[in-house]
Amino acid sequence: MDSDFIIRLTFALYRVTALLCGNSILRSKIEESASRLLTDLILLTRVQDIEKKGEAVVRASAELETLLSYLQSAKRLRVINDRNFIVLEREYAKVRRFLDSAH
Repeated sequence: MDSDFIIRLTFALYRVTALLCGNSILRSKIEESASRLLTDLILLTRVQDIEKKGEAVVRASAELETLLSYLQSAKRLRVINDRNFIVLEREYAKVRRFLDSAH
């Protein structure tokens, strides 16, 4: 997985969360989680040390689950078109597959 994909996905997420103007707390939680995941994924693609790579995989996997949980909460609000969530879920599934293969 390359850093460009991860960065583009994070920016796409930010564009979707911008539509959550009525729920700034959830929006902040989603964006903070996405930023932490972005950091871990970029670290994972660049680090050579096996132990540090393993730690980054564990952190990124946990953060991905947190992020997906927040996205489900946002989806339940029904203020954003479901297609946005379908695309995000599909792309984050690619991240999950990458993390599963990195174990």
